[in-house]
Amino acid sequence: MGRYQLIPSTNNLPQSERLRVIFPDHLGLARGKVCSSEALDAPVFCSSGAFNQLFDRSLLPPENRILETEGLSDVELRFSQSDIRAGWSSGMKVAIADVYSHETAFPLCQRSALRRAVADWQELGISPRIGLEIEGYAFRSDATIEPAPYAKDAYMYATGHVADPDGLFNRITNAASANDISIESFSTEFGSGHFEFSMTHDEPVAAADNIFLFRELCRDIARESQNHITFLGRPLANAEGSALHINLSLHDDIGNNMLSMSPLPQLARQFIAGCLAHHRGLAAICNPTVNSYKRFGPGNIAGYWASWGFDHRLGVIRVPIVHGNVSRLEYRMADAATNPYLACAAVLQAGRLGVVHNLTCPDPATSAAAESDDYEHAPRDLFDAIQLLRDDEQLCASIGSTVVSHFLAIKGREWLNYVESVTDWEVRTYFPIL
Repeated sequence: MGRYQLIPSTNNLPQSERLRVIFPDHLGLARGKVCSSEALDAPVFCSSGAFNQLFDRSLLPPENRILETEGLSDVELRFSQSDIRAGWSSGMKVAIADVYSHETAFPLCQRSALRRAVADWQELGISPRIGLEIEGYAFRSDATIEPAPYAKDAYMYATGHVADPDGLFNRITNAASANDISIESFSTEFGSGHFEFSMTHDEPVAAADNIFLFRELCRDIARESQNHITFLGRPLANAEGSALHINLSLHDDIGNNMLSMSPLPQLARQFIAGCLAHHRGLAAICNPTVNSYKRFGPGNIAGYWASWGFDHRLGVIRVPIVHGNVSRLEYRMADAATNPYLACAAVLQAGRLGVVHNLTCPDPATSAAAESDDYEHAPRDLFDAIQLLRDDEQLCASIGSTVVSHFLAIKGREWLNYVESVTDWEVRTYFPIL
């Protein structure tokens, strides 16, 4: 059976079950169709117009579209029998599909962008592996005036009933396991309802697939119990934001971790140098919403500064004090709402550029100098981040010009929609007295 096609004769889905066929779009959202068993004997199609939709459900105007298909023609969702997972809704399995057009990968297929980044590393004789840690907030949906946190009495690294009073996180963990999503650990974070799940390391596309599916699973299971989970970068003004930490290791052709040597090997330092050199260009992809930039600023442990350190959380890259096969680099700037495929591809490409151009890594930051104007920092809003990504031509080319150009068009329109809106803050502040 071909990797990218479900051959009708291999369709062994029981007639009583349905299949949720989904793909990650340009925003990192899950789109697709729910298909009956009988429908899977034919190809599954969606309109390519889905790739022109913004978060507010509006469409990118035709004059701003980078890739305009004739009449918003169909794209095909391709998957194999081995891609089908158990699902978490009764009678419904789930599969993540690749997006194809005319027998070739659709140019905006997000999984393909990450595969290209992996292939570029493999040309150097190196295979990256990734472990993702995702943070989020859980709320009670029955709160009438303002969001009420789930596990309101929890504190950082709480366990037991105080951390999961109704068993929500336990149900999520069990559903993840049933869908072959391997979770290393769960912990509560800084604020009430704030949590983190850490996934095991895997091949990059598999790691991104798992976190993509995990976010869907979390939201669905929370809604079933009248709760709500959000991965928005900073949903509360008076609380910490939520991140997606990208842990990376690099392996040779027989599987040895090339970061395991002590002192820190040159390969790791060049990777770090690449991420620091492209720090400001990476911001838009790793922090793709207007809200993302509410996480940033001095004193926030959100990867704001273009610095790194050993077991140091104020810079963009932390080198944990671990050795051997678990040696890794932790990239800390991405927020939890980012598109994991594009973010992982961008970080891998930035690190690779540091290697191929033999960039020099600066000294690690110390506590006294971690927050200093000696370091560049991330932009303070999405508008500046868009301009900085556009200006980083080397990074854009390495990720893929079509994918990045489309991203910039979508985000440019998103920013315009934001600045043209009248916010609650403006009405609250000015309306009573002006």
